[in-house]
Amino acid sequence: MKRIRSYELLEPLGPQGKYCRTYLARNHDLPSVPYCVVKQLHQPPFPKIQELFAREAKVLDRLGQHSHIPRLIASFSEGNSDGDYFYLVQEY
Repeated sequence: MKRIRSYELLEPLGPQGKYCRTYLARNHDLPSVPYCVVKQLHQPPFPKIQELFAREAKVLDRLGQHSHIPRLIASFSEGNSDGDYFYLVQEY
């Protein structure tokens, strides 16, 4: 399966959109290799979507201590031959 940094993408979760995909993954940064969720946003031609994605990361970071909201593990961007991508990684 595909890897993004230290996250091994196992399978898609739910329906996949044109610009955003969500995956069940394993976090190989930690010794227990826990499950996590990776949300991948392909850089769309709409700057507003990028802004909303960045805002979501900030809100998740603030709210991550609530027992009913998955904790934000990482937020980063990365480019490859397919283009630029933005990622949110959360607890599973």
